[in-house]
Amino acid sequence: MVDFRVSDGFPSHPKTLGLSLEAIGLWMLAGTWCARYLTDGYIPRDAMAMYMNGSSRPVDELVERNLLTPVADGWLFVDWSQYQRTRQQIEAQRVSNRERGKRWREKGRSRDTE
Repeated sequence: MVDFRVSDGFPSHPKTLGLSLEAIGLWMLAGTWCARYLTDGYIPRDAMAMYMNGSSRPVDELVERNLLTPVADGWLFVDWSQYQRTRQQIEAQRVSNRERGKRWREKGRSRDTE
């Protein structure tokens, strides 16, 4: 499972003060989508449309506040890798976890045969 990290300072940050609840909700939903699919902060237009409820106003707010940057076929979170783990970091951690689990299981098996 991957998390989408949100600072406890998010509600009072100058970029977020005055954002509509719709924009904040959209930012959270889009962020969790990016985290789940390991896109490093990229959300395609079709995925964002699921959360926009027919209105572009919330995403426009996020772009105006420099929280999202429009790209040809979607948006990018600004400074994703500064606040979130990247795909490369998550995949490396998964490999490390698998290897550690394998060593632990092998160690347990060797104790059972003694």
